[in-house]
Amino acid sequence: MTLRKPLTIVVSAIAALTMLAGCSSSGGSGEDFCTQGEKIMNVDQDDPEALAAAMKKLADVAPADIKDDLKYLADVYSKMAGIDMEDEAALMEAMKGEDMGRMMEVAASVPTKLEELCGK
Repeated sequence: MTLRKPLTIVVSAIAALTMLAGCSSSGGSGEDFCTQGEKIMNVDQDDPEALAAAMKKLADVAPADIKDDLKYLADVYSKMAGIDMEDEAALMEAMKGEDMGRMMEVAASVPTKLEELCGK
């Protein structure tokens, strides 16, 4: 699996799940969270700087139980700013020193948390 795949899955999951009706609010405003999540659909997934900004905005209105993970992902995307998302070597260099296990764990857990928060 490439580095880009789990991060792309997270953005897609956020966009899809926050569009679902019935967001719950367990910290931040559920409505604000869902509205901001929908905006991620319009962000170029090959633009890590734009993704970082969108993820930070989402984290700012996120319920407490997902806020830290979204802030972490915003930081990860920030490290990739200015890098061609198709250049795996450049991505790996940018992420040098990053805890890849944590990144993969967070990337895998966010869609599940979103499903719990936004429901079906």
